[in-house]
Amino acid sequence: MVAAAVYVIYDPLAPNWEIEESRLSDDTYRFSMKMKRFHTGGGGESMQILKRRASQLQHEFGHAAYQILEFSEGIDSQTFGARRVAEGTIRFVKRESLDSFSGSAAY
Repeated sequence: MVAAAVYVIYDPLAPNWEIEESRLSDDTYRFSMKMKRFHTGGGGESMQILKRRASQLQHEFGHAAYQILEFSEGIDSQTFGARRVAEGTIRFVKRESLDSFSGSAAY
């Protein structure tokens, strides 16, 4: 019985992060991520998750690259314990506007 309760609270197969995606314009997306309350590791994964999702969208829509416009990480203190949070905004770069001399990082 106790093992079942622990499994419900801490599902080892569940992803460590919840991600909420918002489309701000045709080429700009905002991601809000929250780490699950009970986890074993994964505290430094938020940037990897942002890049993975950005790459998926980049290939899905056929963009040449994406730029990370903004990224932040922190701790959200709540009544039932604190949890790690992260937010990021990306903008896609179209093939015709890709400039190797722009000086900005594009992935």
